Amino acid sequence: MKFAVVVVLTLATLAAPTCALGAPASAMQARVTVSGPEIGAPLPAQVVGQAAARPRDLASDKTALSAYATYLASLVRGTSTGEQNDNSYVTMIAGQCKGALEPLTQPNVQLNAAAQATLTALGKEMGDDLSIGFDQVALGPFERLSTSLSRLRWTLASGGAYVVRRFDTTETTVLSLTQSALCQNALLAASAPRTIPLATKSFVKGYTRASNQSNAALTNLLKLMQTYETPSEHALITRIANLAAQLARVTRVDLQSNSSALTSTLESS
Repeated sequence: MKFAVVVVLTLATLAAPTCALGAPASAMQARVTVSGPEIGAPLPAQVVGQAAARPRDLASDKTALSAYATYLASLVRGTSTGEQNDNSYVTMIAGQCKGALEPLTQPNVQLNAAAQATLTALGKEMGDDLSIGFDQVALGPFERLSTSLSRLRWTLASGGAYVVRRFDTTETTVLSLTQSALCQNALLAASAPRTIPLATKSFVKGYTRASNQSNAALTNLLKLMQTYETPSEHALITRIANLAAQLARVTRVDLQSNSSALTSTLESS
C-alpha cells in the first residue's frame, strides 16, 4: 500500500484521543474506494461496533494498537531510506532513457485524446514505481507487525482472526511487487503515442488491484482496532495520530518532488 494511504486511513479511524467510533470517514473514502469483491470476502458483520467487548478482544486490541504504533514509528525512521530509494530510481531512469518522451513535448506536436490517455497511463506507472520503491522500507517493519498480530487471539464474534489474515496476505502481496519496465514503455509511447503500451496497462492494473485490496484490508484492521479502543488508550491513540501526520508530511514531499524529477527526466534530454 502507498504510505499516503496508510496515513489517511490511520488519521481517519484512529485519530480520536479516546474513542474513534465517531471519526469522519470522508477523508478515507476520498483516497480509497473499494467494493466487496475487491476486499475478497465479506467482513463479518459483527466487526464494526457490534461485537461484545470481551476481555480477550480488549487485550488483543491493546497489543495490536501498540504493535501498529511501533510499525508507524519504524516507517517514520525509514523515510530517509525511502527518499534515497526514489532518488536512486530517478537517477537510474535518467541513465537508461533520459528524454524518452521529448519528441512528444515539441511545439509542433499536437497530442490528441488518445495520446493524452497514453501519457496519463505513463504518469500512473511512474507514480506506482516511486511508491513501490519508497514502500520497500516497510518490509522489515511489516514482518514484525505481522508476527505480532498473528500471535493475537480474538473471539469468533469479533472476526479478528479473519481481518488479520486478510491484512497479512494483501500487504505481503503489494510489498512483493516490483517496479515496471518504465524506460521500455516510455520509448514505445513516444514512438506510438496513440497506443498505451500493453506492459503499462498490465502493470498499472496489477498495482491498482493489489493496492486496493491491501488498502481495504488495512481499513478493516483499523476498524477492528477502533471497535475495541478504550479511554485508557488515549496516549497510544494520540501517538499513532502524531506518527501518521509526521509520515504524511515526509512522504508527500518525497513523492511530489521525485514525481516532478522523473517527469523532467523523461521529457528533456
